Amino acid sequence: MNDAAACARRIHELYADDLRGEAGLLHVAVVWRSPERDLINIAMNDAKPASPTDDFVLGVARARADAIITTGANLRLERNLTHAYHPDTQTADALACWRREVLGKDEAPLSVVLTRDTAIDLEHRLFQHAQRSLVFTGEGATSVLRDRSRAEGLVLVGDAAPDLAGLFYHLRRREGCATLSVEAGPSTARALYGAEGPRVDELMLSLCLEPDLAPRARAGPFVEVESIEALLGPAASRCEVEEPSGRWSFRRYRRGSPGRSK
Repeated sequence: MNDAAACARRIHELYADDLRGEAGLLHVAVVWRSPERDLINIAMNDAKPASPTDDFVLGVARARADAIITTGANLRLERNLTHAYHPDTQTADALACWRREVLGKDEAPLSVVLTRDTAIDLEHRLFQHAQRSLVFTGEGATSVLRDRSRAEGLVLVGDAAPDLAGLFYHLRRREGCATLSVEAGPSTARALYGAEGPRVDELMLSLCLEPDLAPRARAGPFVEVESIEALLGPAASRCEVEEPSGRWSFRRYRRGSPGRSK
């Protein structure tokens, strides 16, 4: 894949949509459907089943975003985490081209970390790779972290009670971000589907349909399908793909979208 047009064609194949509009609060997730039909988060380690399409989907979500949100816990678990669009340079360049030419976004997305931990590693690869980054933390933590920060372009923001709601407010009102892409662990992600607090507007879900998954690849329960559909309605699109690891389904849920399948 080497240009914006190729990205656009692949996106339309997967989602029957060009994804041009702002997504609002966007959640991107990769899960396994167990034999009991429960959805289980797939861990980001070497036991994760291979899916080139899921790699592309994650890159699309990042390329759509004005800000990509992760947590301090994710940084501890994924020592090599960055917000690069794709591990393949040509595909990453194509997604960057799609972002500029199709979405009209010239700036790189802001890499954001939500944490209360003053021991956060500011030398982590995420900060070294990002063109722009922000740590949203407690008021008392900013001075401690400022003394240790050497990453160029890193902004430290202190809040009396740093949480997702406060972070979303800051990114929208202070940073002017319209599409916020959340890449977070199970407990943080589940809060986006609850009765209180900020709620997700769109879910890009990569679903492994194979009958088994290595225990090391299982990272705890995801949100129940019933809760997803209660909030977002039925999947706006579904596309099944045969991957090196078996059958996968790539689904997009969007608040207010009529359900349709492919």
